[in-house]
Amino acid sequence: MSQIFPKSANSLARASIILMVLLGGIVVTILLTLPSSDYITRRNMSRTQPVQFSHAHHAGGMGFDCRYCHTSVEESNFAGIRRRRRA
Repeated sequence: MSQIFPKSANSLARASIILMVLLGGIVVTILLTLPSSDYITRRNMSRTQPVQFSHAHHAGGMGFDCRYCHTSVEESNFAGIRRRRRA
């Protein structure tokens, strides 16, 4: 009885399985690292401040405590800004 597939089909099948495992590993790695990347979190991007505000004048000169405006300064890794409620 003759063979249906040539002998090179075995090597091609092994190579395709190895390639699919490597490709799957690359996709999983990308999916796990992308959410914490600088592109998504915008961690190292400079932002323009919408209101020109001098911290030196208010915190230094007038002596306001930072916690008056920045509510999460002690619990978080960034100082959130307290929003005023509209009447």
